[in-house]
Amino acid sequence: MRNPDIWTSGRVTRWHTHPVMNVHFQSNADHQWGVAALCLQLNPAASGALVYACLHHDAGEIGVADIAFPNGEANPELRAMITAEEIQTQARMGVRGFDLSDSEWDWLHMCDRLESVRFVGLREPKLLHTVPWIRTIRGVMRLAETLGCEDGVLEVLST
Repeated sequence: MRNPDIWTSGRVTRWHTHPVMNVHFQSNADHQWGVAALCLQLNPAASGALVYACLHHDAGEIGVADIAFPNGEANPELRAMITAEEIQTQARMGVRGFDLSDSEWDWLHMCDRLESVRFVGLREPKLLHTVPWIRTIRGVMRLAETLGCEDGVLEVLST
C-alpha cells in the first residue's frame, strides 16, 4: 500500500493470526489509544514525545503486517526486517521518528505489552495461564520494577 494515511493505519485489525483471539475485534487505533491511556495512568508526567509514540507505534503495520511478540522474540531477524519496513511506512505517512530516552522506550514497551495482556485478560483470561503469556507478564513486571510502577501495574492487572 502506497502512502497510507494515519487514520487508515488505525483500522488495521489486531490478533488476525491468533487461533483464539482472532474472533475478538481490536483495531490498532483501539490498541494504541489503550497504550497511551495506560502510559498516562501509570506515568502522569509522560513527555509529549512518549505519548506521541504510544499513539503511533503500530501505524507502520499497515505496510507490512505484524508479528506476534513471542514470534518476534523467537525470530529476531524477521522482527528486524518487519520493524525496518514499518519505520519506512510510518515515514511515508508523515509519522515522525520517535526520539525517546531509554527509559521512555521502556515505558512504551511495557505499556504496549500491558495493553495486550489487559485485552486478552478481558476476552480470553485462560490464555494468560499459558507459557507465552506468563512470560509476557513477567517481562511487563520486570519493566515495571525498573520504572518504579509495580503497584500501578498490579492494579491494572487485577481489574
